[in-house]
Amino acid sequence: MLLVVSTRSFGHPADVQYLQIHLLRDRAELRFTFNLWILAKFCPNLDADHDGQLRPPELDHAKIELLEYLRHHVHLAINGKATPLPAWVDFQTLWPNPESAVRETDFAARHFDVSFECTTHPVLDSLGLKFTLWKEAGPQATIEATFDQEDWRTHIPFSMNEPDYVHYTGFRLDDLFLAPQTRAKASGVPFHAWKPWAMIFLGSGVVLLILRRVAHRPS
Repeated sequence: MLLVVSTRSFGHPADVQYLQIHLLRDRAELRFTFNLWILAKFCPNLDADHDGQLRPPELDHAKIELLEYLRHHVHLAINGKATPLPAWVDFQTLWPNPESAVRETDFAARHFDVSFECTTHPVLDSLGLKFTLWKEAGPQATIEATFDQEDWRTHIPFSMNEPDYVHYTGFRLDDLFLAPQTRAKASGVPFHAWKPWAMIFLGSGVVLLILRRVAHRPS
């Protein structure tokens, strides 16, 4: 335990990457924030011409390599079923002038976002994540993840010693309680509107049944 604490205490700030997960009823939105320093570990040929600078064409080529790397080392499970990262992905550079070259000495301070959107049917019940990128990232690397669901946020750190986590949304349980209202809305009549009429019809049926039995009772 002391060894692990000591290792993490001397970790470089560049070892910390970030993940924001926005959980909705029918989808999960994942946004990774990496720095170029860690990207150079995932993509060894990031600086293709080895001149100590990263230019936009080199970064564009690295995006393809990074996406392939993430698909092999970020394991996603939706509702308990293994799910590959979606084909659609959005890259966004976060430094002021993305058209300019970035010096290698500035890699740790230059970040960019990689965003995915994972849809599910009928409802997102659980989201599991497991990372197997520690060989390249190193034993001191961490991914600070935030699960954001409505007004509730959960912070989960991923590391080589704690590489996986499953988050349960509770959306499916909510649907079980909302099932009667949902069925009523699907019929075009609000639940609170048809409930009194149902009681009236039921009561009328009982009264008619009693009267009919009385009328056929032998004298």
